[in-house]
Amino acid sequence: LQGEEGAPPMMQHVALGDPIAGIYGAAALLAALWHRERTGEGQQVDLSHVEALFAMGVDGFLEQEIAGRSAPRLGRRHRDHAPHGVYPSAGVDKWITITVTDDTQWRTLGDLMAVAVPPLLWPREERFATAAGRKANEDAIDRGLAEWTVLRDRDLLANKLLNLGIPAAPIYDVGEVLESPQLIARGFWQWMEREWMGRQPNPSMPYRAAGGGPCGIDFPSPVLGQHNEAVLRGILGLANEEIEALRAAGVIGNEPAT
Repeated sequence: LQGEEGAPPMMQHVALGDPIAGIYGAAALLAALWHRERTGEGQQVDLSHVEALFAMGVDGFLEQEIAGRSAPRLGRRHRDHAPHGVYPSAGVDKWITITVTDDTQWRTLGDLMAVAVPPLLWPREERFATAAGRKANEDAIDRGLAEWTVLRDRDLLANKLLNLGIPAAPIYDVGEVLESPQLIARGFWQWMEREWMGRQPNPSMPYRAAGGGPCGIDFPSPVLGQHNEAVLRGILGLANEEIEALRAAGVIGNEPAT
């Protein structure tokens, strides 16, 4: 599913299996504990990375199963909407994402581009008037839109487009994400001290209760072996000798084995 149209598949280079399976595992664990509290019965959780990832690509699986064809690779594009992509803006390696989902948004974008110097009147051509026409001429739209956006400040343009009702957003690098005004306004980053790392930003949950702020984070991610004693001795009740035997055998520890 990943990659440009007509090009070979492209790897994401993001290990989605680990966090996604972890989220599913947490939900399964809570469900098992809830079942135990209600019935007194224990549960066995059988969790697969591959099965947990099914939901991430289910549209491709279903298209193959139902329509008998592979889902197309679209890159940054959309099956129905155009323009829909990432475009260069003024500066070094600065980019903006813009999406047009209806004819009204396209006319608004065309009016904005028409006042450019030199004037860019091409958005008003009849072949671009409908969604079908824009999809059929998407290459031309992307070229013309890129010529327009590359002369403009990314953040100012994104704000202007949003105020006009056109979905747009700056593409941030890792450092810029920390300074995102949207995330700062929502209190998304929660800064905490972490052993070996110092003060670090922690992302909040993407949901919150009505009228409340972000869900609090009680402690940062544990470092290697941080909770060995609390779990093995405090929860499982292992004796000192048993814990020391595990440590001597290299089963537990607070330093990497390599």
